[in-house]
Amino acid sequence: MCQVREKLLCRASILLGTWWEITPLPFRVPHGFLSVNGVFSYLDYPGAYDTLTNGINDSGTIVGYAEFSGGTTALGFFYDGVSYTTFHRGNNSGTYALAIDNAGDAAGGSGTLGETIGFELRGNHFKSLSPPGSYVYVYATAINKLGEVVGWTATSVENGFAYKNGKY
Repeated sequence: MCQVREKLLCRASILLGTWWEITPLPFRVPHGFLSVNGVFSYLDYPGAYDTLTNGINDSGTIVGYAEFSGGTTALGFFYDGVSYTTFHRGNNSGTYALAIDNAGDAAGGSGTLGETIGFELRGNHFKSLSPPGSYVYVYATAINKLGEVVGWTATSVENGFAYKNGKY
């Protein structure tokens, strides 16, 4: 039994998302999927506890993250339809890739289960995204070719942010 939680429609013939395997409480194990012209494929990172697919660009490159050790560590990844290329930010236990632009740049959040900071990944260079204020969680959720990034922050309340050319 499964439950589809999120889906992204980039073009009429492509559907990318994450479905959640119903397992005994308290666990729900997510798996990525891709449907191209009605042909369905599972996208599970090899050896991972779970896989979340979060974005696809016009070239078909997919971005997401794979969790290990029951979800306590995570690696961001790019998937080109053949192989996975992983990335990890510093000494953080988790790198959560949430978006990709047409240049292949990624955005997301990295940190621990208790605190994250947003990031933008261009080439092999990570840029921290930390809007003014004090937040427990910061995640970048979208990025475009103009260098604009949007996302959300949270402490006891969630807020959105937009970033461009060094300004929030």
